[in-house]
Amino acid sequence: MSFRNRLTIFFIVLVILPMVVVATVGFVLAADSEQGKRDARLFEAQRSASGLFREFQDRAEAAARQIGQDRRLSAAIAAGERGPIQARLTTLASDARAVRSLMTLDGAGRFETGRGQALAPARTRLIDAKGASAGMLTVSVISAKDYALLVDRVTGTEVVVASGTETVFSTLPAAGAKKLPSKGEVEIGGRTLRLTGFDGPAFDGGRVTVRLLAQAGEGGLSGAALEVLAILIAALIAAFAFALTVSRSLQ
Repeated sequence: MSFRNRLTIFFIVLVILPMVVVATVGFVLAADSEQGKRDARLFEAQRSASGLFREFQDRAEAAARQIGQDRRLSAAIAAGERGPIQARLTTLASDARAVRSLMTLDGAGRFETGRGQALAPARTRLIDAKGASAGMLTVSVISAKDYALLVDRVTGTEVVVASGTETVFSTLPAAGAKKLPSKGEVEIGGRTLRLTGFDGPAFDGGRVTVRLLAQAGEGGLSGAALEVLAILIAALIAAFAFALTVSRSLQ
């Protein structure tokens, strides 16, 4: 084997191959870093969404206490007259800005204000003048639609609210007909989305699920990967220039 061929082999083994290995590791680390950043943003979005859910539950609890402690409502309940009970509940729910309220009284039946898919409810037990249980009051101060749109604006993620197998509201219409996992990735409308979420109490009992979805990543190279590629190309050019200079000097 000629000296030129041996020099070429040494150049490939000692320069090119290590560079390729280092570049490959760099690409993997860059991809992991980008994925980690996306996961961190999605986790922060989940924290914000669950925090808003608890905040609206606290507001609903305050509204339920305000309604349950009303003396005129208590007097109407004691009298057992459905008309005054419903009228007073309607007034109190409006004053408390409740989007939906449901009062179930022992012996008197159900009294309800508002309709639609209410979210983040609070429940309180009603007590009569003798200290005995008179029924149950459930109040919600936000609808599923308003909550999803608010979370969408705050976090920049798509939001899907579901009850069992039924989609209550979604900012991503294509996700309405698809059963979503609790976490991981899902293909919707030709897009790969990462998702996470949490569960909460439903207004009519049971549980609702809130899913947050964000883009899993673009198909091209990320910014960090492009930086690794640029460094590799620059190093290869420098290595070839050095090898060419050495080869000419040896000739």
